[in-house]
Amino acid sequence: MRRLNGLVLPALLALVVLAAPAAAMADDVADVGDDVLILADEDVDMMEEEEEAQLGPDPMPREAEDNPARELGGYDDLDVPFTWGAAFLMLFLGVGGAALMAGLYWLLVHRPSKQ
Repeated sequence: MRRLNGLVLPALLALVVLAAPAAAMADDVADVGDDVLILADEDVDMMEEEEEAQLGPDPMPREAEDNPARELGGYDDLDVPFTWGAAFLMLFLGVGGAALMAGLYWLLVHRPSKQ
């Protein structure tokens, strides 16, 4: 009975693992049928309407003095982002924590087991 469980159960598991994706793929292929997939459709009338529409002026250069978005968008001198400082802080804390854990392991587990 042990041999039967040891051979049959892994074989059934392998069959299920291999058959399930094949069955799912077969269902997807069968569903496609005669459907037509349109990837692109150019509507000439719509393109002409877009060309005639008033879209507004071209955007001003970012560095222009009279651009109101210069102050609103935060385009002034960019400081170093906080995440850089936080990344180095977390790096040093992580390395220090790993060194502390290794030291405590050596002090409390490794050294007493040798004595």
